[in-house]
Amino acid sequence: MVSANLHTRSKLVALAGLSAATLVLCAIASSQAQVEPDVSARFHEASQAMRSGDLQSAGNGFAAVVKAAPSFAEAHFNLGLVREEQGRFEEAIASLQKAVGLKPKLHGQIFF
Repeated sequence: MVSANLHTRSKLVALAGLSAATLVLCAIASSQAQVEPDVSARFHEASQAMRSGDLQSAGNGFAAVVKAAPSFAEAHFNLGLVREEQGRFEEAIASLQKAVGLKPKLHGQIFF
């Protein structure tokens, strides 16, 4: 089990390009994506929750954003980072892969 978790975490870090623990918020992400104002507001609320260390609220917020705006790559990316911090590695990988699939140049460029 430990070996599987290490492999999953290694895959996650390689995909993200950076350790989630060292990432900083990019507050302009929602301005770069074309999203509705309420989705943008929810993204910023989730970002604030992450900055304050409230992973539960951040995860719930980013999950709501990707549900409302499935093509919002930055929200998928940030959800992946939250899930990684929560130890939910498979979900983190799926979210990060979705983000990179939506916006290939996102890899390692948008910081949380």
